[in-house]
Amino acid sequence: QKLMADRIGVGWRADPATMAHHLTGGEYQLYPYVRLLAGKLVEAVKGIDPRQIWNVPSQVGKTTLVCTHGVPWILEHFPHLRCMYVTMDADKAVEEGGKARDFIETHQGELTVRLRPDRRARGMWRTEQGGGLYATGVLGGIVGYPADVLIMDDLMKGWLAAASETQRKAIVNIYRTQLRMRVQGGRS
Repeated sequence: QKLMADRIGVGWRADPATMAHHLTGGEYQLYPYVRLLAGKLVEAVKGIDPRQIWNVPSQVGKTTLVCTHGVPWILEHFPHLRCMYVTMDADKAVEEGGKARDFIETHQGELTVRLRPDRRARGMWRTEQGGGLYATGVLGGIVGYPADVLIMDDLMKGWLAAASETQRKAIVNIYRTQLRMRVQGGRS
């Protein structure tokens, strides 16, 4: 089934939303916009459309899709990839990274990806194949951590920060001088 999903995009491993729906016994809902975004994430990871910006309203499940379920999906298919999840602050990043790790651990009976027992911190964990997740805040320790997949999620805290030209310029500079330089291998 995994091989079929890799090759023709079918089965419960076909995309992160379908995988989450299957593994949660249908609790994770497959709304049309979730299916659309899950397909876009697949395109990004496979290099079809590697650099994407999603503008969606707050509280529609974007973080759950890209981090909690997206990172496990990525590592289920490509366990050697190093993922970096960056958000507005380090505590939020570590929390979301922990949810992704916990999702893999909870469903290890059906997933093939395995975590290294010696690298299991909520914000920095590794697979047995050398991939994994590093989760950090946008103002945190980015330098020194390479990434094959970079997920940037809500880099500014609210509309006041987004309305500030100074804060916008600071985030753009962090992207140009640090985040963009972390990405290896031409992926997303």
